[in-house]
Amino acid sequence: MNDDKKTHKNIAPYIPFKTLTGFVSNLKNHAVPPLIDHSLLQTMSGSMRGQLLSTLRYLNLIDLNNAVNEPLIKMVKAYKTDSYGEVLHEILRKAYHDIFENVNLESGTSQTLIDAFRKHGNVDGQMLDKAIRFFLTALDECSVKYSPYFKIKKARKPTQRKKKKTKLDGENNGEDSKGGEDFDIDDIDDRAQFRIAIPGKKDVVIFLPDDIDQDDWDMVKIMLDAYVKRLTKSGGR
Repeated sequence: MNDDKKTHKNIAPYIPFKTLTGFVSNLKNHAVPPLIDHSLLQTMSGSMRGQLLSTLRYLNLIDLNNAVNEPLIKMVKAYKTDSYGEVLHEILRKAYHDIFENVNLESGTSQTLIDAFRKHGNVDGQMLDKAIRFFLTALDECSVKYSPYFKIKKARKPTQRKKKKTKLDGENNGEDSKGGEDFDIDDIDDRAQFRIAIPGKKDVVIFLPDDIDQDDWDMVKIMLDAYVKRLTKSGGR
């Protein structure tokens, strides 16, 4: 078990940075417990809980047993104060020491940063893009200047699978629905896909942005509930 935790800890954070700041803000508004357990993360999906805990371990904010380390206490205390950037920068330099040592932050190219994250962050593909985005957003929070080349978006490889067209309102049935707006599933970046099986019926598939927060989800639930109620009243038509 310890070996699994150590391997997981070495994966660079790839969650939206505001998920971390939202967590820190919540602790700031309440209190920092001695242990970060799942009861504190009930509003998150299982995968997001795991990613947040992995992020906290990578940044040395909690240990392998999820006990709070001193840097998290300092980070929460400094949050929304003038010293926050300095505290966060210190946390980043220790957690990403291999990146800081092997990349010229002032004038390095995007490829050198990508190679460093592949080698030292153990990420690739979409995780690589998100891990670099997390890192650069964290540097922005610290007001740390870095190479302008890091901002260049890495070109995505064209997908080989057939693109599907979906209607936002109504079903196609071979004809265009009035009021329906097309969107291309393959054009939605940074999304989380949830597939829910309903016995005897087609699966429900929901796409959500990875940076959705609790307020966003509360709104989505209200809209989904209203839509389903209207749909059932009309007999599914």
